[in-house]
Amino acid sequence: MTLVGTLLGASARDSKDWLAGINVGSKIRVTRVRDRIPAELVTTLKADATGVVKEFKTVDGQGIGALVQLNSGPTMWFFGDEITAA
Repeated sequence: MTLVGTLLGASARDSKDWLAGINVGSKIRVTRVRDRIPAELVTTLKADATGVVKEFKTVDGQGIGALVQLNSGPTMWFFGDEITAA
């Protein structure tokens, strides 16, 4: 199931290039974090910034974000421009 095809349609696909090839179940790498995060999460991401996409959600009514279960265990929310296919 691709979120772009299911929820947004073809016109949104062009503006959401980061979603190309990322589906529920895809292995991803966290490449950056926009907001301040706890020191424990910084340590976790430095050790292993990879995980699996569990679901997608609409952010602020426009953008798309991903709920990611990190390989180290915790499940975290990331904006689309913070992740890439692993």
